[in-house]
Amino acid sequence: MKIMLAVPVRPKHLDFWVIPPLGIGYIARALERVGYEVEILNCPKEKFSLLDFECHFKTQIPDILGITMFSHDLQYAGKMFDIAKAHNKSTITVAGGPHPSCMPKETLGLFLNLDFVVRGEGEVTVPRLIEVLSLREKLNDIPNLVWRDEAGNIVVNEQQHIENLDSLEMPAWNLMGLNSYPKIPPTLLFKKQPFAPISVTRGCPFSCTFCAAHIHGRKIRSRSIDNVLMEIDLLYRDYGIREFYIVDDNFTADKAMVKKFCSEIINRKYDIAFCNPNGVRLDTLDMEMLTLMKKAGWYYLSVGIESGSQPVLDHMRKRINIPLVREKVSLIRKAGLEVYGFFIVGYPTETLEDIKKTVNLALELDLIGANFSCFHPLPGTAIFEMLVQNGKIKREKFTELFNSTYADVAYSPDNIPVKTLKSIQRKAILRFYSRPRIIFKNLMYLKSVAHLRFLITRASAYILGS
Repeated sequence: MKIMLAVPVRPKHLDFWVIPPLGIGYIARALERVGYEVEILNCPKEKFSLLDFECHFKTQIPDILGITMFSHDLQYAGKMFDIAKAHNKSTITVAGGPHPSCMPKETLGLFLNLDFVVRGEGEVTVPRLIEVLSLREKLNDIPNLVWRDEAGNIVVNEQQHIENLDSLEMPAWNLMGLNSYPKIPPTLLFKKQPFAPISVTRGCPFSCTFCAAHIHGRKIRSRSIDNVLMEIDLLYRDYGIREFYIVDDNFTADKAMVKKFCSEIINRKYDIAFCNPNGVRLDTLDMEMLTLMKKAGWYYLSVGIESGSQPVLDHMRKRINIPLVREKVSLIRKAGLEVYGFFIVGYPTETLEDIKKTVNLALELDLIGANFSCFHPLPGTAIFEMLVQNGKIKREKFTELFNSTYADVAYSPDNIPVKTLKSIQRKAILRFYSRPRIIFKNLMYLKSVAHLRFLITRASAYILGS
């Protein structure tokens, strides 16, 4: 049986985040382990159009096509399912990833040529699904599966999370083509090349209204340090990886684990670098941890600050305050690490004065970079449900909200026109990055003319977004 696991085709303005796909990498390994022939196809990396995908699909004709998708992937993923069925009606189509996990019934109902949805973790679900299909057994007992019964009704099976992450083999790095990825990572700065993402923990117990990290469960589960070090050893030795992106939502939540992990890295005397591009919580950081992270190879941390207005932070359920933000950013800088801040503009309860406070806070803090993202009402979040209940957005028209990046205004508060919000975001970016101190600091991390060209392209796309 041939299985194709794909990152979907994306329009040019959405194809910048090109990194090895860990999620389908784990599933590919689980499928390889039981003897299936698996291909990982990263369409953005290959710069595939829909026509390119169609040509490739026709040469392979897989028995299973699985696509991982974010909310902005709906349109192109749907067309890929259509292409698959047009060329081979017996190809089984499966969707997974953040959007299907947050809206499983809606996703399956949206696409005529989609057979199954996997919500949450798929390492157990996908191999069992294929086994059940081969044996023509019932589907009811497969955790995390969403499917149609004989009457066409959508059935959502019980959701389960994998408690022992060490029970999973490491991702199928042999199928990723690591050496074919861009030498310049899709982040503002980097220290070493080449890079690869790794995951140490899963789950999030916090309740931020704008975030759907809970699709991985409310309990934080962690791989053992020995298990993670085994993967780092492999990537360092066999693939020449010198920079590691820890993509967890809550890597620093367990301080004892982080400190022990850093100590083990230091003892190995690796010439490597680490960063957390997805961000860490400020309230988990202390000087002992940060000092060890610096010694182990960390050079910057992304942190979720989100707003300079305390009432907005409270509504977001961030469980932090402005004095703590100032204290922890200062602490990170004292430890010798750079800080990159995430901010949101256009949150539903915001006023123009609230946004002004956010921009001023970003300018005040000792940051090397700031991401001023336009608020998006993402499915699976508490604020999405609030807006639906208040009649601000319609659940049945959710697909209209998602074909954009955080540079684009997908939603604007009642008191702030769309054009005004985009203008505010654009001015905030220009104010932040045009300061001589910020220009100089970022030039220190500049690696090449190609790197500069990439940064200019990304900045232009963000500033010119709609």
